[in-house]
Amino acid sequence: MITKVSFRSFYEYVASLSRLYGDRPAMTVQSGNGWRTLTYLDIFDRSIRLARFLKLKNVQPGERVIILSEPRIEYPEMLLGIMMSGAVVVPMDAKLSPYEIRNIIDHAEPKTVFVSDSLWETFLKAQGYSESTYSCFRIDGGEEGRGLNKIEAPKTIEITPIDPNILSMIIYTSGTSGKPKGVMTRGSALLFEYEQIKNVAYSPRLERALSILPMNHLFEMTAGLFGNLTFGCEVTVARSLEKEHLMYCLNSKKITHICAVPLFLKSIKDGIENKVGNSSKIERFLFSLLKILSRMIPLNSIRRKIFSQVHKGMGGHLFRFIVGGAPLNKETAEFYSQLGMDVLEGYGLSETGPIISTNREQACVFGSAGQKIDGIQVRIDSEHLSEDGEILTSGPHVMMGYYKNDELTNQVLDKDGWFHTGDVGYVDKEGFLYITGRIKKMIVLEGGKKVMAEEVEEVLANCSEISEVCVLGSQKIYGNIGGNEEVIAVVVPSESVKESLIHEVDIEKHVIDSVKKAATVLTNFKQPTQIVVIPTELPKTTTMKVKINETAELVKSRIQQR
Repeated sequence: MITKVSFRSFYEYVASLSRLYGDRPAMTVQSGNGWRTLTYLDIFDRSIRLARFLKLKNVQPGERVIILSEPRIEYPEMLLGIMMSGAVVVPMDAKLSPYEIRNIIDHAEPKTVFVSDSLWETFLKAQGYSESTYSCFRIDGGEEGRGLNKIEAPKTIEITPIDPNILSMIIYTSGTSGKPKGVMTRGSALLFEYEQIKNVAYSPRLERALSILPMNHLFEMTAGLFGNLTFGCEVTVARSLEKEHLMYCLNSKKITHICAVPLFLKSIKDGIENKVGNSSKIERFLFSLLKILSRMIPLNSIRRKIFSQVHKGMGGHLFRFIVGGAPLNKETAEFYSQLGMDVLEGYGLSETGPIISTNREQACVFGSAGQKIDGIQVRIDSEHLSEDGEILTSGPHVMMGYYKNDELTNQVLDKDGWFHTGDVGYVDKEGFLYITGRIKKMIVLEGGKKVMAEEVEEVLANCSEISEVCVLGSQKIYGNIGGNEEVIAVVVPSESVKESLIHEVDIEKHVIDSVKKAATVLTNFKQPTQIVVIPTELPKTTTMKVKINETAELVKSRIQQR
């Protein structure tokens, strides 16, 4: 769908930000004992310079330009510069193998590839497999030292506003199963989402963000980068997820908010609870008492004072998590709320720009994905399901289709412009959207009863003896061999369990007993008939979603070894 947005082009967008915020810090990263910073004016000047450089190198409108880089403060200027030149930017996952990089390069057929020095060797291996012909540009300069900071192009090369309704970006996503797909996104869809984030998430307290997620993913790109830049935040880029570095960033830059995936929030929660669990009996009692007291106080400002020591351990200024990428456990959200923190969960897909719905500061219901953003449509199609229904959406945020794959496009985009998400859910009377599962993860038992794997996972995730859980149907593991479908829970023991019990047999028995007990709150047919304990963490995507197919193979292999 074509739409009109306040920003009519990426040129106008970045020019507007430079006028509004000028010399204010935009992007920051730790460099030695100090910080390296780009201002809003810097991003404008450097993105214009890159657009001119691409034109100088004869990159034509519509040609693909790949970015293969770890998160960095130059990422926004590269995205903007490429799109302002009229080319199509293809941000690539920095953690892909050479084989996977080769596949995407051959599919995208780029004119140019921008590569960071840290990924140069990986890229060379991929290049050896590839049959495509393209030019390479080393972002950091390589041995010659002439990188992004030193590119030159005549100012006489004119950069004019590009129609935002053309293809501007291709996001390659494999999701949790299946082969990578190239999601074609209009510039207008991206600009629309940036504007919506400002409308639903802005707060004068949101001053300094910490970027911890891969920048090639639309959630981080939209909410973590351009959403924050749209209302003048300073975005600090984390160089790693090591605790010491994150704490240094939180304290030094006085971080106020973070865009994160649920697993990140759970890991912090587990750390706090483990620390409390290892404290004295009096301290454990006091912490429990404070949580009870906190529930009676609606004001986050007072809750923060009650748990001031906990907040001090997170930098003292952090007050909000914006969560996406996977469903957030309700108990985890409530835990942070009791500490006096905002937890705003949203929902969307790469195919939808990505945001479809989100909770707001003044309209937040834990367990829901919030209310739809303005300017789009959402409806529930329950025709083919006995309960709830598939979530459909249409509007300016929806993708153009999958690159070079009309067949797959036609499977998810109908003739009326509705995108079929493959997710199952419902909308309540107040307009809050609830996600109850994915059609592909639905387990159909003998007699037709349906089990949503996500519902079982949410219950089992509350079991303190496990750190991860994935629920699968038995046919996903063994194939359709004629037997009855069963519910299988795949779990990973928590670190505390591993430390307290030495022998693997004891760990497995303890974990299985604990999971069975946790599952008793479910209806009998939803309870797992088999529990498989995996000693190591489950395979995941770079946004920390469990890879279903690889997990199924892991379980099958473990069962066969017994």
